[in-house]
Amino acid sequence: MFLSSRNNLLHSSGRSGSSGFYQLPELCAKMAMFSSVPVVDVHRENFKSLWPSLLLAIKSCSYVAIDAELSGLGNRRKLLTKSMEDRYQSLAEVAKSRSVLSLGISCFKARSKTPGDQTITPEKQNAALGFLIQTFNITTLCSEDYIVEPGSLKFLVDHGFDFNKQYASGVSYYRGVDNSEKDEKDSDSQTLRLLFASLIQSAKPVIFHNGLVDLVFLYQNLYSNLPPSSAQFIADLCEIFPGGLFDTKYLAEFVARMQASYLEYVFRKSQRDNVRLASCGKQHVSLEFCHYDADSPHIGYHQCSLPASFIDGGSQKTEKLELCETYAAHGHCKNGIRCSKSHDPDAIQDADDCRDERRQRKRDRKKQKRQMKAKAEESQLAEGTEEEGESGAKTDEIPKDDEGFKTDGMDVDVQEDAILEEVSHGEAPQDSQKLSDSDLVGDGPNGHNITTTSSSRTSPLKLNKQTGGHRAGYDAFMTGFTMATLALEISQRGSGISKTLSPEKETHFVEAFGLRDFKNKLFLSAKPVPLVIAKSSFSKTSQNHRDKMRRLGMNQP
Repeated sequence: MFLSSRNNLLHSSGRSGSSGFYQLPELCAKMAMFSSVPVVDVHRENFKSLWPSLLLAIKSCSYVAIDAELSGLGNRRKLLTKSMEDRYQSLAEVAKSRSVLSLGISCFKARSKTPGDQTITPEKQNAALGFLIQTFNITTLCSEDYIVEPGSLKFLVDHGFDFNKQYASGVSYYRGVDNSEKDEKDSDSQTLRLLFASLIQSAKPVIFHNGLVDLVFLYQNLYSNLPPSSAQFIADLCEIFPGGLFDTKYLAEFVARMQASYLEYVFRKSQRDNVRLASCGKQHVSLEFCHYDADSPHIGYHQCSLPASFIDGGSQKTEKLELCETYAAHGHCKNGIRCSKSHDPDAIQDADDCRDERRQRKRDRKKQKRQMKAKAEESQLAEGTEEEGESGAKTDEIPKDDEGFKTDGMDVDVQEDAILEEVSHGEAPQDSQKLSDSDLVGDGPNGHNITTTSSSRTSPLKLNKQTGGHRAGYDAFMTGFTMATLALEISQRGSGISKTLSPEKETHFVEAFGLRDFKNKLFLSAKPVPLVIAKSSFSKTSQNHRDKMRRLGMNQP
């Protein structure tokens, strides 16, 4: 159980994915779909009352996904310098003068067996892999002066962040090293810093999306003063997170090879692909959310249902409208919610699916052409050998195949041209990787009449920009769900899930899914390789870190 049954606020429910492994594909697809995500809104007034639930959720989960909303990032160009040390120094300088505005924590507990079932048998490999999920959005308020950048302020306001609420009821914290005098002001010692310390002590795998920035901010704001060098920072992280760090942006870009890797795109693609797997009766991720009292004032539901056009297989048609190319590629647009073009994630996915189908058809045509050419060459070689070996054969004899049956005698080149013409449907052969179609129009996978060009993506669907989508809690959930689907995909590339997941026996989520090779690798913008979090034999941990670990009772050898 994620939560104590005595807690009136939270108790387990069998809403989706808890009825067993043997399900019809249609039912499995329904279990894989979810239309909303409950998020517990945590603030100063209810922080103490929700404290036991926060600790229990972290302690009993398989992994924790984290996201933070920040008051600014300073000069973005400095975050893209070639030198990793320069990047770290710039980030450290920013983290010391900015703050964490809200902290999202989403706890995922793997439930790979039904009640009374102790193993995963081969017959159950196509079953739903269940996760029980609880997500918190903690509004925070730094008690020290900090900078709020106008650009960040505008972005957060456009996406529903309530600064009035933050200043009125944000959970207070201070930056830097522990301060006993400040801690003593809270008689119950239930602080944001202590919650972060509890996360560290749990030794759970921690999941981020583009996690380097968040890690630097969390270190400075909730752990201790940042070390003077990136080498010491990396060495500290190895001990702070013994369960391992995972970056879904790195996994999406370097492992899954998705066309885009911003969080909204990665999550929506994972959500859609998961439903497709379920509808085909293949192994997929099934979610179960905790049930909350209907009149609970601090539970919010974020809507994330898939469109009807996706669910009904494309029977609905919509008018053609253009996608914002910048947003579709990068997940942000300088015009924000005032952009005249569509930012709809499903329309973006449909355009990508349509493009992928075209590319696949062209690859198939090229493959068939190569196969036909190879067969023709083999046929010509066989005929030549037969003519050389038969003396006095009649020149007008009808050719026969190896079994002695008569062939039609059609010229090989003419036959090949006829088949290629049938396969290509009159289209000239093109490089499958270079789309030069000036205006290809076709029905997308979900029934959207999508128009695409070689330089831009357009879509039929135009939706209003959603607000509230960038709450840290919901972003943490999206990160955690993406990790679940990618972990399942990675395990299936190997030998599958290697052992029964047993939350009562501490982890090992990483070992069970074969994720060791992807552990402690963080995405680096404008770099072809990730940042590997591994302690160097030439670098020691920082003194502030060693002092902190002693206070937590986690002395390292």
